[in-house]
Amino acid sequence: MKLAEHAQSFGNVKNLINAAGVSPSQASVADILRVDLYGTAVLLEEFGKIIGEGGSGVVISSQSGHRLGALSEDQNEQLATSPTEELLSLPFITEITDTLKAYQYSKRCNVLRVEPGLLTRSEIWLSS
Repeated sequence: MKLAEHAQSFGNVKNLINAAGVSPSQASVADILRVDLYGTAVLLEEFGKIIGEGGSGVVISSQSGHRLGALSEDQNEQLATSPTEELLSLPFITEITDTLKAYQYSKRCNVLRVEPGLLTRSEIWLSS
């Protein structure tokens, strides 16, 4: 990822702040899932590889992920742990046709992917 490489060119990466995202009132389902779900997962994965020991991060998400109804344990597990490149192919993700649902699933995924214990080298905080 070029962004991670660029950040490293300035020295040891100790912090990450992510506030990127698109609104359900301004983007298509595909764009929301690509930016808010997949893009955040890529960022966490790539910066997780390079962030310095003791580093930390903040992912500014949305309370909308908490407004999504309960998901099955299997769906939560898939959002939390599926390889990044498989996220957009999950059956329950490919079935989304509504921009608000796309946004809510994306933000739920953000929450799940920064849960304690899933990250190895850094501590990422979620602000929703």
